[in-house]
Amino acid sequence: MILYCIARANRFSLKKKLIMSFEKLTRKSEKAISGVLSNDLWQQKVDPLGFSVAELQKGQALSDELMQLSAMQQKEYGEQYSATDVLRRAKSDAWQVYKHHLQIARLALADDRGQYKALQLDGRRERNLLKWVKQARTFYANAKNVAPALKAYGLKSEELKQGAAMVEAVYQAYDLRDKERDEALQSTQTRLQAETALSRWMKRYERALRFAFEDQPEVLKELGLKVKEETVATVFISSMPTGQNPDVINPS
Repeated sequence: MILYCIARANRFSLKKKLIMSFEKLTRKSEKAISGVLSNDLWQQKVDPLGFSVAELQKGQALSDELMQLSAMQQKEYGEQYSATDVLRRAKSDAWQVYKHHLQIARLALADDRGQYKALQLDGRRERNLLKWVKQARTFYANAKNVAPALKAYGLKSEELKQGAAMVEAVYQAYDLRDKERDEALQSTQTRLQAETALSRWMKRYERALRFAFEDQPEVLKELGLKVKEETVATVFISSMPTGQNPDVINPS
Protein backbone atom coordinates (compact mmCIF):
# COMPACT_ATOMS: atom_id res chain seq x y z
CA MET A 1 0.00 0.00 0.00
CA ILE A 2 2.85 2.36 0.85
CA LEU A 3 4.59 1.63 -2.45
CA TYR A 4 1.31 2.27 -4.29
CA CYS A 5 0.92 5.67 -2.61
CA ILE A 6 4.52 6.58 -3.43
CA ALA A 7 4.00 5.59 -7.07
CA ARG A 8 0.85 7.71 -7.29
CA ALA A 9 2.64 10.67 -5.70
CA ASN A 10 5.51 10.34 -8.18
CA ARG A 11 3.10 10.25 -11.13
CA PHE A 12 1.31 13.35 -9.79
CA SER A 13 4.63 15.15 -9.35
CA LEU A 14 5.75 14.26 -12.89
CA LYS A 15 2.41 15.37 -14.33
CA LYS A 16 2.68 18.68 -12.45
CA LYS A 17 6.21 19.26 -13.78
CA LEU A 18 5.07 18.55 -17.35
CA ILE A 19 2.17 21.00 -17.00
CA MET A 20 4.48 23.68 -15.59
CA SER A 21 6.99 23.06 -18.38
CA PHE A 22 4.26 23.35 -21.02
CA GLU A 23 2.84 26.57 -19.56
CA LYS A 24 6.29 28.12 -19.25
CA LEU A 25 7.20 27.20 -22.83
CA THR A 26 4.02 28.56 -24.42
CA ARG A 27 4.12 31.76 -22.35
CA LYS A 28 7.79 32.32 -23.19
CA SER A 29 7.36 31.68 -26.91
CA GLU A 30 4.30 33.91 -27.20
CA LYS A 31 6.06 36.84 -25.56
CA ALA A 32 9.34 36.44 -27.43
CA ILE A 33 7.75 35.99 -30.87
CA SER A 34 4.96 38.57 -30.68
CA GLY A 35 7.36 41.11 -29.19
CA VAL A 36 9.69 40.97 -32.19
CA LEU A 37 6.85 40.79 -34.74
CA SER A 38 5.43 44.03 -33.34
CA ASN A 39 8.75 45.91 -33.62
CA ASP A 40 10.25 46.59 -37.08
CA LEU A 41 13.69 47.47 -35.69
CA TRP A 42 13.93 44.24 -33.75
CA GLN A 43 12.81 42.30 -36.81
CA GLN A 44 15.67 43.81 -38.80
CA LYS A 45 18.18 42.61 -36.20
CA VAL A 46 17.03 38.98 -36.14
CA ASP A 47 16.26 38.65 -39.86
CA PRO A 48 19.92 38.06 -40.89
CA LEU A 49 20.16 35.34 -38.24
CA GLY A 50 17.59 33.14 -39.95
CA PHE A 51 14.48 34.52 -38.26
CA SER A 52 12.56 36.37 -40.93
CA VAL A 53 8.93 37.33 -40.45
CA ALA A 54 7.96 34.06 -42.14
CA GLU A 55 10.15 32.06 -39.73
CA LEU A 56 8.71 33.92 -36.74
CA GLN A 57 5.21 33.15 -37.99
CA LYS A 58 6.26 29.51 -38.24
CA GLY A 59 7.27 29.58 -34.58
CA GLN A 60 3.99 31.25 -33.72
CA ALA A 61 2.13 28.49 -35.58
CA LEU A 62 4.03 25.86 -33.58
CA SER A 63 2.96 27.56 -30.37
CA ASP A 64 -0.68 27.81 -31.48
CA GLU A 65 -0.68 24.15 -32.51
CA LEU A 66 0.68 23.13 -29.13
CA MET A 67 -2.08 25.06 -27.38
CA GLN A 68 -4.72 23.34 -29.53
CA LEU A 69 -3.22 19.90 -28.95
CA SER A 70 -3.13 20.54 -25.22
CA ALA A 71 -6.84 21.38 -25.26
CA MET A 72 -7.50 18.22 -27.29
CA GLN A 73 -5.49 16.18 -24.79
CA GLN A 74 -7.61 17.46 -21.92
CA LYS A 75 -10.75 16.57 -23.89
CA GLU A 76 -9.54 13.03 -24.57
CA TYR A 77 -8.64 12.44 -20.92
CA GLY A 78 -12.00 13.81 -19.86
CA GLU A 79 -13.69 11.29 -22.15
CA GLN A 80 -11.51 8.52 -20.73
CA TYR A 81 -12.49 9.43 -17.16
CA SER A 82 -16.17 9.51 -18.13
CA ALA A 83 -15.89 6.10 -19.82
CA THR A 84 -14.16 4.72 -16.73
CA ASP A 85 -17.00 5.95 -14.51
CA VAL A 86 -19.57 4.38 -16.86
CA LEU A 87 -17.68 1.08 -16.68
CA ARG A 88 -17.60 1.12 -12.89
CA ARG A 89 -21.32 1.80 -12.63
CA ALA A 90 -22.13 -0.89 -15.21
CA LYS A 91 -20.01 -3.45 -13.37
CA SER A 92 -21.54 -2.52 -10.01
CA ASP A 93 -25.12 -2.76 -11.32
CA ALA A 94 -24.47 -6.02 -13.18
CA TRP A 95 -22.76 -7.57 -10.19
CA GLN A 96 -25.70 -6.88 -7.89
CA VAL A 97 -28.04 -8.72 -10.28
CA TYR A 98 -25.56 -11.49 -11.14
CA LYS A 99 -24.79 -12.10 -7.45
CA HIS A 100 -28.50 -12.48 -6.67
CA HIS A 101 -28.94 -14.93 -9.54
CA LEU A 102 -25.90 -16.92 -8.35
CA GLN A 103 -27.38 -17.30 -4.89
CA ILE A 104 -30.67 -18.60 -6.26
CA ALA A 105 -28.94 -20.99 -8.68
CA ARG A 106 -26.79 -22.43 -5.91
CA LEU A 107 -29.91 -23.21 -3.92
CA ALA A 108 -31.84 -24.59 -6.87
CA LEU A 109 -29.00 -26.76 -8.20
CA ALA A 110 -27.37 -27.82 -4.93
CA ASP A 111 -27.97 -31.50 -5.70
CA ASP A 112 -27.16 -31.33 -9.44
CA ARG A 113 -23.38 -31.58 -9.61
CA GLY A 114 -23.31 -31.46 -13.42
CA GLN A 115 -25.32 -28.23 -13.76
CA TYR A 116 -23.56 -26.78 -10.73
CA LYS A 117 -20.31 -27.20 -12.67
CA ALA A 118 -21.83 -26.06 -15.99
CA LEU A 119 -22.95 -22.74 -14.49
CA GLN A 120 -19.62 -22.40 -12.63
CA LEU A 121 -21.39 -21.93 -9.33
CA ASP A 122 -18.50 -23.10 -7.19
CA GLY A 123 -15.56 -20.98 -6.16
CA ARG A 124 -15.02 -17.25 -6.08
CA ARG A 125 -15.79 -14.84 -8.88
CA GLU A 126 -12.84 -13.68 -10.97
CA ARG A 127 -11.23 -10.38 -10.04
CA ASN A 128 -9.96 -9.66 -13.55
CA LEU A 129 -12.77 -7.90 -15.43
CA LEU A 130 -12.53 -9.84 -18.68
CA LYS A 131 -12.35 -13.15 -16.80
CA TRP A 132 -15.33 -12.01 -14.71
CA VAL A 133 -17.31 -11.27 -17.88
CA LYS A 134 -16.42 -14.70 -19.30
CA GLN A 135 -17.54 -16.34 -16.06
CA ALA A 136 -20.84 -14.45 -16.04
CA ARG A 137 -21.46 -15.20 -19.72
CA THR A 138 -20.98 -18.91 -19.03
CA PHE A 139 -23.50 -18.72 -16.19
CA TYR A 140 -26.22 -17.05 -18.26
CA ALA A 141 -25.54 -19.16 -21.36
CA ASN A 142 -26.10 -22.38 -19.41
CA ALA A 143 -28.80 -21.06 -17.09
CA LYS A 144 -31.39 -21.32 -19.86
CA ASN A 145 -30.90 -25.11 -19.82
CA VAL A 146 -32.17 -25.26 -16.25
CA ALA A 147 -34.77 -22.50 -16.50
CA PRO A 148 -37.59 -24.62 -14.96
CA ALA A 149 -35.49 -25.43 -11.89
CA LEU A 150 -34.55 -21.78 -11.45
CA LYS A 151 -38.13 -20.66 -12.00
CA ALA A 152 -39.19 -22.92 -9.16
CA TYR A 153 -37.05 -20.74 -6.91
CA GLY A 154 -38.52 -17.51 -8.28
CA LEU A 155 -35.94 -16.72 -10.95
CA LYS A 156 -37.76 -16.08 -14.24
CA SER A 157 -36.31 -16.35 -17.75
CA GLU A 158 -36.88 -12.63 -18.32
CA GLU A 159 -34.69 -11.86 -15.31
CA LEU A 160 -31.94 -14.11 -16.68
CA LYS A 161 -32.07 -12.26 -20.01
CA GLN A 162 -31.83 -8.95 -18.16
CA GLY A 163 -28.80 -10.18 -16.21
CA ALA A 164 -27.10 -11.41 -19.38
CA ALA A 165 -27.75 -8.03 -21.06
CA MET A 166 -26.21 -6.20 -18.11
CA VAL A 167 -23.08 -8.34 -18.37
CA GLU A 168 -22.83 -7.48 -22.07
CA ALA A 169 -23.19 -3.81 -21.14
CA VAL A 170 -20.16 -4.20 -18.88
CA TYR A 171 -18.12 -5.62 -21.76
CA GLN A 172 -19.20 -2.80 -24.08
CA ALA A 173 -18.29 -0.23 -21.42
CA TYR A 174 -14.92 -1.92 -21.02
CA ASP A 175 -14.36 -1.79 -24.78
CA LEU A 176 -15.27 1.92 -24.87
CA ARG A 177 -13.00 2.68 -21.91
CA ASP A 178 -10.09 0.99 -23.70
CA LYS A 179 -10.79 2.98 -26.87
CA GLU A 180 -10.89 6.28 -24.95
CA ARG A 181 -7.71 5.34 -23.06
CA ASP A 182 -5.87 4.64 -26.32
CA GLU A 183 -7.03 7.96 -27.76
CA ALA A 184 -5.92 9.78 -24.61
CA LEU A 185 -2.48 8.18 -24.78
CA GLN A 186 -2.19 9.07 -28.47
CA SER A 187 -3.18 12.68 -27.76
CA THR A 188 -0.43 12.83 -25.13
CA GLN A 189 2.13 11.49 -27.59
CA THR A 190 1.05 13.99 -30.26
CA ARG A 191 1.19 16.88 -27.79
CA LEU A 192 4.65 15.88 -26.57
CA GLN A 193 5.91 15.77 -30.17
CA ALA A 194 4.57 19.29 -30.76
CA GLU A 195 6.10 20.45 -27.48
CA THR A 196 9.48 19.03 -28.52
CA ALA A 197 9.27 20.78 -31.89
CA LEU A 198 8.49 24.15 -30.31
CA SER A 199 11.16 23.66 -27.63
CA ARG A 200 13.83 23.03 -30.26
CA TRP A 201 12.69 26.01 -32.30
CA MET A 202 12.73 28.23 -29.21
CA LYS A 203 16.29 27.18 -28.32
CA ARG A 204 17.52 28.33 -31.73
CA TYR A 205 15.47 31.50 -31.48
CA GLU A 206 16.71 32.34 -28.00
CA ARG A 207 20.34 31.94 -29.13
CA ALA A 208 19.66 34.33 -32.01
CA LEU A 209 17.99 36.86 -29.70
CA ARG A 210 20.85 36.81 -27.22
CA PHE A 211 23.33 37.34 -30.06
CA ALA A 212 21.29 40.13 -31.70
CA PHE A 213 20.64 42.01 -28.47
CA GLU A 214 23.83 41.19 -26.61
CA ASP A 215 24.33 44.87 -25.80
CA GLN A 216 20.63 45.49 -25.10
CA PRO A 217 19.72 43.30 -22.13
CA GLU A 218 16.66 45.43 -21.51
CA VAL A 219 15.26 44.21 -24.84
CA LEU A 220 15.93 40.60 -23.88
CA LYS A 221 14.16 41.18 -20.61
CA GLU A 222 11.19 42.74 -22.38
CA LEU A 223 11.01 39.68 -24.64
CA GLY A 224 10.75 37.44 -21.59
CA LEU A 225 14.31 36.12 -21.51
CA LYS A 226 16.19 35.84 -18.24
CA VAL A 227 18.88 38.50 -17.80
CA LYS A 228 21.15 39.05 -14.82
CA GLU A 229 20.16 42.24 -13.06
CA GLU A 230 23.80 43.33 -12.79
CA THR A 231 24.03 43.15 -16.59
CA VAL A 232 21.14 45.59 -16.99
CA ALA A 233 22.64 47.86 -14.33
CA THR A 234 26.05 47.79 -16.02
CA VAL A 235 24.55 48.78 -19.38
CA PHE A 236 22.56 51.56 -17.69
CA ILE A 237 25.63 52.96 -15.93
CA SER A 238 27.82 52.74 -19.03
CA SER A 239 25.24 54.74 -20.98
CA MET A 240 25.42 57.65 -18.51
CA PRO A 241 27.64 60.71 -19.13
CA THR A 242 31.21 60.44 -17.82
CA GLY A 243 31.45 61.50 -14.19
CA GLN A 244 27.71 61.11 -13.54
CA ASN A 245 26.98 59.56 -10.16
CA PRO A 246 24.74 56.54 -10.83
CA ASP A 247 22.99 57.11 -7.49
CA VAL A 248 21.95 60.61 -8.45
CA ILE A 249 19.67 61.11 -11.42
CA ASN A 250 19.55 64.60 -12.90
CA PRO A 251 15.86 65.60 -13.02
CA SER A 252 16.55 67.76 -16.07
